[in-house]
Amino acid sequence: MIHPQDTIMTKIAGTLALFLTASVLFISPAEARQSKAAADYLIVEHTDQLLIYSKYQQRIHQQEKEAFVPFVPLRVLDSGGVLNDNYTPCMKVELDESIFYLIKNDADSFMGAENIGFNHLYKNAVSLQDTVQVSSNNGTVLISPDKTQRFALQKDEKLIRYFQDGDLTYIRLLFKASRYGWARLGRSVHVIHAQEKDREITANTALQDKTRGRIETKFKEVNTLLANIFMYFNKQSDENKPVPQWRPVESERSVAYILEPQSYGSSFPETDRYITRELDNILIGTVYTMSYIPGKIEIQQK
Repeated sequence: MIHPQDTIMTKIAGTLALFLTASVLFISPAEARQSKAAADYLIVEHTDQLLIYSKYQQRIHQQEKEAFVPFVPLRVLDSGGVLNDNYTPCMKVELDESIFYLIKNDADSFMGAENIGFNHLYKNAVSLQDTVQVSSNNGTVLISPDKTQRFALQKDEKLIRYFQDGDLTYIRLLFKASRYGWARLGRSVHVIHAQEKDREITANTALQDKTRGRIETKFKEVNTLLANIFMYFNKQSDENKPVPQWRPVESERSVAYILEPQSYGSSFPETDRYITRELDNILIGTVYTMSYIPGKIEIQQK
């Protein structure tokens, strides 16, 4: 005999599998490894004034909004697209390897454009995506994103390089998450390899900031999907099944994500496979390793 609850859970698991394998929602590992030699980048002063949708084409929640700090570089994937309704114009962008949609009034202007301040689209820029260290005191300066102010950069200052436009490189100070700008770097810097960078930053922390941010973003995506699907099926079936969510539990040297309520355990194998595959891609080249048992994923330093 098939119990109604079993049927509901089967439908939920099937729907999760469908969403997690849909190419319209997720970038496959192969796509993620494609060359980023040239790309368009959008820089906006007041990103919080934009109308932003998630990859699920819903308004982003507060935690996702926190990533949209002033002048954060947004890699443009499609400047003239529309949402799935085939009507609403938008720009499809990537931030920290997550997909977002910036909603437009029309082909040329964003919703809220009158309040976003400085904004510019840099076309055919050279993508860099690495970390460097200023190696000399030769007057290297940080130029503000709108190119109106200049600040001296000190020798040994560490920078994240995003892209190059002409002879200027768009950067962020590594230890000042909101300090973006331009610099003429030339030969005044040397590249910091990923493991060297992670070892230095993780001396007193469980996870390096950027890696932690990418991991948190991935779990937020899955939690949002779980919440939406459970709310839908609860409404359809007049039930009130608890919504499963992955919760972080931190220790000095690791972060574990636990699926709660724990009774769900191994109920969603497709979700588990998706998360572990994505985390593997994130952790490549870092000093972290991952372990998995149903209902628990732990990330720790090697």
